[in-house]
Amino acid sequence: MAALYVAVGHARYLLHEGLTGFREHPEAYSLLQNAAVHALGCFGWGHEAVILFFVLSGFAIHLRHAREQAELGIHAQFRPGSYLWRRTKRLYPPLLLALALTFALDRLGMHAGWSIYNGRTPHDMINKSGPFLHDGRTLIGNLSFAMDNWQQTPFAAYGTDKPLWSLRYEASFYLLYPLLWLANRRGAWLALGAALALALAFALSPSLKATPGLIRNPLELLLVWWLGGFLAEIFTGRVRLPMGWLAGFVLCLPLGLRLPGAESALFPEPCATWLLGLGFFGLIAAALAWRGTLARWRGIEMIGKLGDCSYTLYVIHMPVLVFIGGWLMSRAPDGRLPASPAWVLPGVALCVLLAWLAHFLVEKPFMGSGKKKGTPA
Repeated sequence: MAALYVAVGHARYLLHEGLTGFREHPEAYSLLQNAAVHALGCFGWGHEAVILFFVLSGFAIHLRHAREQAELGIHAQFRPGSYLWRRTKRLYPPLLLALALTFALDRLGMHAGWSIYNGRTPHDMINKSGPFLHDGRTLIGNLSFAMDNWQQTPFAAYGTDKPLWSLRYEASFYLLYPLLWLANRRGAWLALGAALALALAFALSPSLKATPGLIRNPLELLLVWWLGGFLAEIFTGRVRLPMGWLAGFVLCLPLGLRLPGAESALFPEPCATWLLGLGFFGLIAAALAWRGTLARWRGIEMIGKLGDCSYTLYVIHMPVLVFIGGWLMSRAPDGRLPASPAWVLPGVALCVLLAWLAHFLVEKPFMGSGKKKGTPA
């Protein structure tokens, strides 16, 4: 659901002229189209949705080890080689597919001369996404998980696949996890306190603020990721806190969200992101507390099956949507995106279909080894 949210959020301005165009000529919209445009406005927090990915990731990665620590206590063992191999198998196959697909679609669109690839469209929001780099240096930066969209590192996300920026954080969290595991073996509260202390140190210390973003940013947000790990401790019973009460942290979400039309949230960064992390911590706690009720909803099974391809959907949807948007603008006499939002859902559906098919090639073959029943990869 989170991956779908991000995909729809990107499709709403890559396959449709958006609210800006709507305000220029609202009379051209039917009542139904008017409602659809405003409904799509609810998908404007894609960047914030990535924070949900981080909390979910911390929960999924630590759950296996939390169960072992709950069973074996201080005798639980951590096998770095096995852990890193699992993480490598999980991250790289979909990433390699995404890089190859991005290169192929971007080059095809550039060869066709579509304006979306050279930043000369009538849509300012799209033009700000470039430049789209495909050189060897950028490729190496992405394969090394050093990519970023805001010049925090020397490497841009590859081509039009701008969502790849979040993989830099995921890879950093994975590499830092063994240290958290060691602290957590001594006590779950100790590990949480260490993540909190690290986050506050980098946020408040002037000298640490000067640390290059490649290092500083993941350490600031490690607390958000480990909130998911701490939730795994609660779920396995090592920390005895009621899930239903923890659901109240969902009230932190509005404090971390950007207000509609605003450039930033009520609180400065990284505080706003920490609040988002707490809010999503509460949301996941609510889902776990009432999972029995959710399980009785038939639709949850289909969502669960689609969830298997969510990582691939996340890393491949952007170049596909950009390509479709470029084609749509190339067909318009004025070079603009369609006034009707009718292309948004078919575009996202195509991305889901491609991700689901690719899942059998780049995810499923690598996810079975050593996986216990009921344990997320």
